Amino acid sequence: MITFWIAAGGLLCLALAVLLPPLLRQPRPDVSSPAEPHDNLRILQDHLRQLNADLAAGQLSAEQHQEARAELERRVLEEAAGHAPTGTRRRAPRTAAALGLLLPALAVGMYLKIGSPQALQPQALAARAGDDAASAGSDIDLAKLNAMVDKLAQRMADEPQNIEGWTQLGRAFAMLQRFEEARQANLHAMAISPPNAQLLADQADVLAMLQNQSTEGEPDRLIAQALQIDPHNLKALALAGSAAFERRDFNLAARHWAKALQLAPAGSELAHNLEGSLAAARSEAQAAGTAGTPPPANATTAAQDSTPKTATAARITGTVQLAPDLAARVAPGDTLFIFARAADGPRMPLAIVRTTAQSLPLSFTLDDSSAMSPQARLSQFDRVVVSARISKSGDALPRSGDLSGQSEPMGNITQGVRITIDSVQP
Repeated sequence: MITFWIAAGGLLCLALAVLLPPLLRQPRPDVSSPAEPHDNLRILQDHLRQLNADLAAGQLSAEQHQEARAELERRVLEEAAGHAPTGTRRRAPRTAAALGLLLPALAVGMYLKIGSPQALQPQALAARAGDDAASAGSDIDLAKLNAMVDKLAQRMADEPQNIEGWTQLGRAFAMLQRFEEARQANLHAMAISPPNAQLLADQADVLAMLQNQSTEGEPDRLIAQALQIDPHNLKALALAGSAAFERRDFNLAARHWAKALQLAPAGSELAHNLEGSLAAARSEAQAAGTAGTPPPANATTAAQDSTPKTATAARITGTVQLAPDLAARVAPGDTLFIFARAADGPRMPLAIVRTTAQSLPLSFTLDDSSAMSPQARLSQFDRVVVSARISKSGDALPRSGDLSGQSEPMGNITQGVRITIDSVQP
């Protein structure tokens, strides 16, 4: 910012250096004019004397003399007028002083009014943007994304054979947690495409979310089918590890996650999350006395540095109740979401329970077994916020008219949390 003001000051000085000198400089005489204007008048006077002499000698008549004299007088008047002063340019120190003061003040004032001084402080601008985002949430961005995905869905209705379009539509719905619509889009894509491991893994993930994060049944079948087509599909391996962990087959979970870790980009967030999941699986296997041969060291070095106790101890318990004055707005079949998010971090739920409003008041437990994904779990964040929301649409995204309540930030090992659903989504 200092550099900017130095540069701006330099430009102002340059502008003043151009404008002020002409106002302060002493004017110089006009060297193109004769220094003595009387020389031509003397010549005309000599002509007049000659005319008078010619008249006296009888060489000119009185009439001729009068005409010639009149001509000379006209020339004398013209000569005198040609050398009359036409005004002299003066110095203007007051104007220069006023310009020197007003120009910088005007420039700075206009910049502060219509410019963007905050753009000179990117850190402050970023901090302000972060504060705005934290206070307003991501509802505006989500609304825009939902509108864009809805337009894509309308377009796909006119392109039933567009495999790539339907695949992308399914992933977009899943990203927005519109899982039922994602399931339908994936089914359409699967019907018009050859066997595809990635598409099968996407559908397994969506079905697991619709089954309260359980891979039992159809998701398990799709994961196995995806790995038959492509044993190195990263998402299928990660989901296979989650499925095995859910069945408490910790050795198999560790093998799947170790293989996925070899495929994940080194240093990425996905790799970091897989390391944590792998550490948790090994810890559970060791506790159960069934630890098998570890995966290759080059794939698990970072995971071995993780602390198993921290990875598996995260657990939040509590109760959710509905404020009495909102009871008339709730139907028994309305969907109830209870979820934990990082207090300072991604907005994706780290653990979630889905049920119906008829179960209120409800006791709940959130831990890594209720994670939406092994890549984002409760045990990976020390400070979290627990929220409860009642949705008439059943949509995982907030919508106007939803009822909600939220806790204060807490540790990821907390008991006896009490949440009251007492506000209405605008």
